[in-house]
Amino acid sequence: MAGAVTAYKTCINLYQSAWRRQIDGKILTQEQRSVNGKSVSAGVFAGVKGYGRRTGRAFAPSAFLGFNVQTPEGQRRNFQRYHRPPPFLPPLPPPAKRRRAVMSKQYNEERIRLFAQLSRTLGEQPALDALRRVPRERFLPELLRPLAYCNIPLSIGYGQTISQPYMVAKATAALELQGDEDVLEVGAGCGYQAAALAEMLPFGRVFATERIPELRALAARNLETCGFDNVTVRGAGATLGAPEDGPFDAILVSAAAPGVPHALVGQLKSGGRMVVPVGGRSHQTLTLVRLTPHGLVSENLGGCRFVPLLGDGGWPD
Repeated sequence: MAGAVTAYKTCINLYQSAWRRQIDGKILTQEQRSVNGKSVSAGVFAGVKGYGRRTGRAFAPSAFLGFNVQTPEGQRRNFQRYHRPPPFLPPLPPPAKRRRAVMSKQYNEERIRLFAQLSRTLGEQPALDALRRVPRERFLPELLRPLAYCNIPLSIGYGQTISQPYMVAKATAALELQGDEDVLEVGAGCGYQAAALAEMLPFGRVFATERIPELRALAARNLETCGFDNVTVRGAGATLGAPEDGPFDAILVSAAAPGVPHALVGQLKSGGRMVVPVGGRSHQTLTLVRLTPHGLVSENLGGCRFVPLLGDGGWPD
């Protein structure tokens, strides 16, 4: 009886985790315990209605529970699929429905062409799918909107740029977001990168900092207009980042630093990830940094070009 109760509680915890995150086709977690000489494991596979396929643009609430009881005499499996919370679990709320910005039909052909190109380069992945739902033209000055779906950075004024869609998708994917994290972006600009992060976080939050007051107001206005209510835009303070809102599961720096900013490393949770362009003022390496119990582990993600990070942790202003 004790073993059955342990397995039952384990499965409830795992199911609730899957229900909250609703991640398509991914093993969220698996636990194994030894009870009375028997190895009991319970795993949860998150999916969506329709055998793990998307239903429209949103994830339909469901989860797959897998039970596996192993004994010295053999192995017995029992799998049960739910498309809604089973009766023994309290109902958990679905992600909040937010008001989405309407994609302009004027740029449909350019949008389709751009994302077909990015799919060939990066492969189909959640970060690219999230970026596809962000209307880039809404984050650009009106005169530049015809260029919204060209795969190039564009000027947004004040010596700053909106990043190339390829680089936004690549940096977002490198953070390996699961959907319920707290994420910091340093250098919000017009808000385009923050919007891509927000699309990846139906249960999470984005905190974005921007040192230029006019761009900070622009980013906040753009994000509000497009319905991204899980993003907070703050002014850059004396300390790089937003220590008052941390620690963070992930940090994305949208400006080039001469080295990995130690002030931001201190705002990461254990196991957190940070993507930052590191190098000179004119050319950098996109770097993924992981905070492990043994220290920082860095990975080179390829060359890039970003505007310089100025001030604390960056270049002299």
